[in-house]
Amino acid sequence: NIRTASSQQVYINELMASNAQTIADSSGSFEDWFEVYNPNPTPVDLANYYVTDNPANPTKHRFPTGSTQTIIPANGFVLIW
Repeated sequence: NIRTASSQQVYINELMASNAQTIADSSGSFEDWFEVYNPNPTPVDLANYYVTDNPANPTKHRFPTGSTQTIIPANGFVLIW
């Protein structure tokens, strides 16, 4: 039972805006990231939601559909690079 983010609340839990050497992504690069926390008892899918670093472009980056990487497990976390 996976719910959409619109039916469940999730939280930005941590933010690394200048990642020079703390955590590397899957390609070994040190990119900026933020962590999203799902406090719910069921998984939450972020598919078709957006994030941006530019208020003038609120749909800059869309989470894809059909990817297990957009699903935050129950009471779990996901890093967004």
